[in-house]
Amino acid sequence: LCCSQCRPLRCTPGGGQEGGEMSWQSFVVQMKNSGACAEAAIIGLDGTVWAKSHGLELSSNETSQLAQLFANPEMAFTHGFRISDCQMVAIRSDGRSLYGKTGQRGCSAVKTGRAVVLGTYAEDVQPGQNATCVENMADYLIEQGY
Repeated sequence: LCCSQCRPLRCTPGGGQEGGEMSWQSFVVQMKNSGACAEAAIIGLDGTVWAKSHGLELSSNETSQLAQLFANPEMAFTHGFRISDCQMVAIRSDGRSLYGKTGQRGCSAVKTGRAVVLGTYAEDVQPGQNATCVENMADYLIEQGY
Protein backbone atom coordinates (compact mmCIF):
# COMPACT_ATOMS: atom_id res chain seq x y z
CA LEU A 1 0.00 0.00 0.00
CA CYS A 2 2.19 2.81 1.21
CA CYS A 3 5.45 1.08 0.34
CA SER A 4 6.75 -2.23 -0.96
CA GLN A 5 6.74 -3.68 2.58
CA CYS A 6 3.01 -3.11 3.10
CA ARG A 7 0.30 -5.56 2.20
CA PRO A 8 -3.35 -4.76 1.47
CA LEU A 9 -5.85 -5.02 4.30
CA ARG A 10 -9.62 -4.92 4.30
CA CYS A 11 -11.03 -2.00 6.23
CA THR A 12 -14.05 -1.60 8.39
CA PRO A 13 -14.88 1.25 10.80
CA GLY A 14 -14.43 -0.01 14.34
CA GLY A 15 -13.91 -3.53 13.01
CA GLY A 16 -11.92 -6.14 14.77
CA GLN A 17 -9.65 -8.79 13.39
CA GLU A 18 -12.24 -11.53 13.13
CA GLY A 19 -13.15 -12.57 9.62
CA GLY A 20 -9.89 -11.18 8.25
CA GLU A 21 -11.02 -7.57 8.64
CA MET A 22 -8.70 -5.06 10.24
CA SER A 23 -9.56 -1.97 12.24
CA TRP A 24 -8.70 1.57 11.21
CA GLN A 25 -5.91 1.42 13.78
CA SER A 26 -4.24 -1.30 11.69
CA PHE A 27 -3.89 1.13 8.79
CA VAL A 28 -2.31 3.72 11.07
CA VAL A 29 0.13 1.14 12.42
CA GLN A 30 0.95 0.02 8.88
CA MET A 31 1.76 3.59 7.83
CA LYS A 32 3.91 4.18 10.89
CA ASN A 33 5.73 0.86 10.50
CA SER A 34 6.60 1.72 6.89
CA GLY A 35 9.19 4.19 8.18
CA ALA A 36 7.73 6.96 6.01
CA CYS A 37 5.45 8.32 8.76
CA ALA A 38 6.59 9.36 12.22
CA GLU A 39 2.93 9.50 13.24
CA ALA A 40 -0.32 8.80 11.39
CA ALA A 41 -4.07 9.21 11.67
CA ILE A 42 -7.32 8.64 9.84
CA ILE A 43 -9.83 11.41 10.44
CA GLY A 44 -13.47 11.54 9.35
CA LEU A 45 -14.55 14.43 7.15
CA ASP A 46 -16.48 15.76 10.15
CA GLY A 47 -13.21 16.03 12.10
CA THR A 48 -13.66 12.96 14.30
CA VAL A 49 -10.56 10.84 14.77
CA TRP A 50 -11.14 7.27 13.56
CA ALA A 51 -7.64 6.11 14.53
CA LYS A 52 -4.28 7.65 15.34
CA SER A 53 -0.84 6.63 16.47
CA HIS A 54 -0.20 6.96 20.18
CA GLY A 55 2.35 9.75 19.87
CA LEU A 56 0.11 12.02 17.80
CA GLU A 57 -1.79 14.62 19.80
CA LEU A 58 -4.62 16.17 17.80
CA SER A 59 -7.13 18.64 19.16
CA SER A 60 -10.69 18.60 17.86
CA ASN A 61 -10.07 22.11 16.53
CA GLU A 62 -7.06 20.88 14.52
CA THR A 63 -8.91 17.92 13.03
CA SER A 64 -11.97 19.99 12.14
CA GLN A 65 -9.81 22.67 10.52
CA LEU A 66 -7.86 20.05 8.60
CA ALA A 67 -11.02 18.46 7.22
CA GLN A 68 -12.46 21.87 6.29
CA LEU A 69 -9.34 22.89 4.35
CA PHE A 70 -10.19 20.37 1.64
CA ALA A 71 -13.39 22.29 0.87
CA ASN A 72 -11.48 25.58 0.69
CA PRO A 73 -7.87 24.67 -0.14
CA GLU A 74 -6.60 28.20 -0.77
CA MET A 75 -7.13 28.95 2.94
CA ALA A 76 -4.21 26.65 3.74
CA PHE A 77 -1.85 28.98 1.87
CA THR A 78 -3.31 32.06 3.54
CA HIS A 79 -3.36 30.86 7.15
CA GLY A 80 -1.45 27.59 7.30
CA PHE A 81 -2.73 24.94 9.68
CA ARG A 82 -1.84 23.20 12.93
CA ILE A 83 -0.98 19.56 13.57
CA SER A 84 -0.07 18.47 17.11
CA ASP A 85 0.02 22.12 18.18
CA CYS A 86 2.65 22.82 15.52
CA GLN A 87 2.00 25.53 12.94
CA MET A 88 2.48 24.23 9.39
CA VAL A 89 3.11 26.26 6.25
CA ALA A 90 1.16 24.83 3.31
CA ILE A 91 3.37 23.80 0.40
CA ARG A 92 0.55 22.07 -1.51
CA SER A 93 -3.19 22.39 -1.15
CA ASP A 94 -5.45 21.36 -4.01
CA GLY A 95 -8.64 19.82 -2.68
CA ARG A 96 -7.25 16.27 -2.62
CA SER A 97 -3.80 16.68 -1.08
CA LEU A 98 -2.48 19.00 1.59
CA TYR A 99 1.24 19.07 2.38
CA GLY A 100 2.65 21.14 5.20
CA LYS A 101 6.09 21.87 6.55
CA THR A 102 7.69 23.39 9.62
CA GLY A 103 11.47 23.45 9.68
CA GLN A 104 12.73 20.00 8.69
CA ARG A 105 9.47 18.29 9.70
CA GLY A 106 6.11 18.20 8.03
CA CYS A 107 3.01 16.26 7.06
CA SER A 108 0.92 14.98 4.19
CA ALA A 109 -2.87 14.74 4.32
CA VAL A 110 -5.06 13.28 1.59
CA LYS A 111 -8.85 13.34 1.34
CA THR A 112 -10.77 10.22 0.44
CA GLY A 113 -14.53 10.00 -0.03
CA ARG A 114 -15.15 9.73 3.72
CA ALA A 115 -11.91 10.54 5.53
CA VAL A 116 -8.57 12.30 5.62
CA VAL A 117 -5.42 10.19 5.81
CA LEU A 118 -2.66 12.02 7.69
CA GLY A 119 1.01 11.18 8.09
CA THR A 120 3.73 13.27 9.70
CA TYR A 121 7.46 13.00 9.08
CA ALA A 122 10.61 13.90 10.97
CA GLU A 123 13.99 15.18 9.83
CA ASP A 124 15.24 11.74 8.78
CA VAL A 125 12.49 11.14 6.17
CA GLN A 126 12.26 12.75 2.76
CA PRO A 127 8.96 14.60 2.24
CA GLY A 128 8.32 12.62 -0.94
CA GLN A 129 8.53 9.30 0.93
CA ASN A 130 5.90 10.50 3.35
CA ALA A 131 3.65 11.87 0.61
CA THR A 132 3.86 8.58 -1.34
CA CYS A 133 2.89 6.56 1.73
CA VAL A 134 -0.09 8.78 2.56
CA GLU A 135 -1.25 9.12 -1.06
CA ASN A 136 -1.06 5.35 -1.59
CA MET A 137 -3.02 4.62 1.59
CA ALA A 138 -5.67 7.14 0.53
CA ASP A 139 -5.87 5.56 -2.93
CA TYR A 140 -6.36 2.15 -1.36
CA LEU A 141 -9.14 3.43 0.91
CA ILE A 142 -10.82 5.11 -2.06
CA GLU A 143 -10.70 1.81 -3.97
CA GLN A 144 -12.41 0.17 -0.96
CA GLY A 145 -15.19 2.75 -0.99
CA TYR A 146 -13.90 4.98 1.75
